[in-house]
Amino acid sequence: MTFAHNSRQSSDFIGILFQTITDPSISFVSVSKVSVFAIEEEEILFLMHAVFRICQIEQIQDQLWKVELTLTSDDDSFTNDLQQELQGLTTYH
Repeated sequence: MTFAHNSRQSSDFIGILFQTITDPSISFVSVSKVSVFAIEEEEILFLMHAVFRICQIEQIQDQLWKVELTLTSDDDSFTNDLQQELQGLTTYH
């Protein structure tokens, strides 16, 4: 929230707060114990292949928006479609 509010100091920027809905047993790992900012923040690390679906976007204050994201599962239709579309592509594509 601090970063989102700080961005509002300039009229050229807006703050965006991302709220994620995840299954904590498989979606991410806490890295707070090894973080430089362990006291001020609780940091998490998502898997590289994590795909989120945008559920809702709402303006919560002037120049401040909240975007609600849900982590898709491996059997989600969007995830399946994306995997089929990317199948066979190399890093050069």
